[in-house]
Amino acid sequence: MAVVRTITGKCKRCYTCVRNCPVKAISVEQGMAQVLEDFCVSCGTCVRFCNQKAKEVVTDVPQVKRAFVDNAEVVALLAPSFPASFHDCSPQQLIAALRVLGFTKVVEVAYGAELVGRESRRLLFNPKVPKPIIASPCPVVVFLIEKHFPHLLPHLAPVVSPMIAMGRYLRGNEHGTPATLVFIGPCIAKKQEIRDPNLAGVIDYALTFREVKEMLQERGLDPTRLNGVPFDPPHPGEGRIFPLMGGILKSGGIGTDILDRRVAIIEGHHETMEFLSTFEEHSPDQEFIDILFCRGCIDGVEIDTNLSHLQKTRKIQELVGESRHLNPSSLPEINLARRYENRKRQLVEPTDEQINLILTSFGKRSPEDQLNCGACGYKTCRDKARAVFHGFAEPEMCLPHIIRQLEESCTELKFSHEQLKKAQDELVHSEKLASLGQLSAGVAHELNNPLGGILLFSNILLDRTKKLQEGGVPEELDVIVKEATRCRNIVRGLLDFARQSKLQRAQVDLVALLREIVSLETRAAPPGLRAEETFDPQLPPCQLDPVQFRQALTNIIHNAIEAMPQGGVLTVSARQVPGTQQIEVVIGDTGVGIPEENLSKLFTPFYTTKGIGKGTGLGLAITYGIVKMHRGTIAVSSKPGQGTRFTILLPLESHAPETPIGFHGKF
Repeated sequence: MAVVRTITGKCKRCYTCVRNCPVKAISVEQGMAQVLEDFCVSCGTCVRFCNQKAKEVVTDVPQVKRAFVDNAEVVALLAPSFPASFHDCSPQQLIAALRVLGFTKVVEVAYGAELVGRESRRLLFNPKVPKPIIASPCPVVVFLIEKHFPHLLPHLAPVVSPMIAMGRYLRGNEHGTPATLVFIGPCIAKKQEIRDPNLAGVIDYALTFREVKEMLQERGLDPTRLNGVPFDPPHPGEGRIFPLMGGILKSGGIGTDILDRRVAIIEGHHETMEFLSTFEEHSPDQEFIDILFCRGCIDGVEIDTNLSHLQKTRKIQELVGESRHLNPSSLPEINLARRYENRKRQLVEPTDEQINLILTSFGKRSPEDQLNCGACGYKTCRDKARAVFHGFAEPEMCLPHIIRQLEESCTELKFSHEQLKKAQDELVHSEKLASLGQLSAGVAHELNNPLGGILLFSNILLDRTKKLQEGGVPEELDVIVKEATRCRNIVRGLLDFARQSKLQRAQVDLVALLREIVSLETRAAPPGLRAEETFDPQLPPCQLDPVQFRQALTNIIHNAIEAMPQGGVLTVSARQVPGTQQIEVVIGDTGVGIPEENLSKLFTPFYTTKGIGKGTGLGLAITYGIVKMHRGTIAVSSKPGQGTRFTILLPLESHAPETPIGFHGKF
């Protein structure tokens, strides 16, 4: 069982663990990052970098607590890096706190480091042992070689770690005592090491410094308030220096002279991965490689302290200084041998075709699309594709691809929103026109009869007056006739607006129709006005109602001419929109223009910018309805002082049933 696992619900798809895992032993399924036991080396890097605290470490705390109750003797094996974590108290006070907690003995793993150091020295000077030798005290390095670089197993020193060495020493000296041995240190990998079938039965449980601090806090124990007691034997000498760079060399008396070409010191996960990855390509000249995955054991994931690296180093140096006067007796001969296994899981590598297909699935269709940004956690896009092939990653992990999809979705949503708003505005306008149409029809019918009577009798009076008075007609009677005539025209417009008219479609030459209307409307145009026509000579005939569409175009062109009382340019164009089945008609002028706040009101019945008595405000409303009946759209743009531009879009052919203009339907 992997010693690190993901807490369901806390993982937030940040892929930090994937990005920092040195061996990519993370599988992402449905956004959750799970640890792959077959590939995990228990380095704890994912625990260190997970800001969401979504990674938890398997704990032996409950088992140790039961051992306090069930067993007569529970021995703590304290790693020599403990001063870097428990720096607020003296070593003796920490021992006292551990005893109060329930441990019957507290011994130093530094003694085991001296045993391993001596054995490493023997290997170095044994001519029969193949060189170079890779030191084996760091369990992460051992797991790395077993699971990912098994071809280096012959170079791995067949020697146990100081923890196992100390455990074997205690088991041997106590003649097989049933005492429970509990390792306490900064390394998560120790929890995995004690579960190794090749080493099982030596150490019962492994606790981290963090877990011990939590146990002390739970019991309310403050080591700084206790009287210190000494370690239990055996007592080490310079083995306490093991957590520092080159510690195993110093413990074995090999030395750490930087000019000694027999040895090399490698520490840190980047340097470790580089060394193991390039071992065959750049085989080292040195005979012994002291290698630690962390920057010394004082940099272990569970060291649980805020001290700087230099401060932690100083704490270890102080402890070593206390033990240099010790002259430990001759180290006993303990069986420190161990064997390794090739635990590498063989994976079928995808073909280039399969990789390219996977790359395409998350938007990498060309080499230029392969950004190799690392946001997904993998160094290159092709590495990510391999992980997807093996089922360790998901295509959705590609951040640039997801951002691009979101941008496209936002663009589509924006367009849809604009279309929806436009449709909503048209619907509101149509509902308004329908209501006004119903009202207009009622008003027009009610006014038509009395207006007819007024016009009839006023004209009779006008005729009689002309016959009786040769000197002229009274001005008041002439005004009555003119105003009544204007009212009749308004009523007629209301009826035109409100009536239900079926379209009578026919093949219409739109260019000829436009030319005819322009010619008629410009005959009485003010001086200085000229018309500019731009027509597509290949424009096909259109299915239109010639009478109604003539009225619509006439309304717009007439308004354009009226907007240029001092003259100007009337532009009329018609063309087929490239790549579509739509006809575009544009009518523009260089007249007075319309303020922006009035543009939305142009197609509203009875709204007009003309003076009193000069317009009914129904022309553009009728035009709007006619265009809509033809399944077209009409838009207007204008700027005061620069003119106005109407754009009509019509389907080239439309066989949809016509919706009559009026109050029973929508345009």
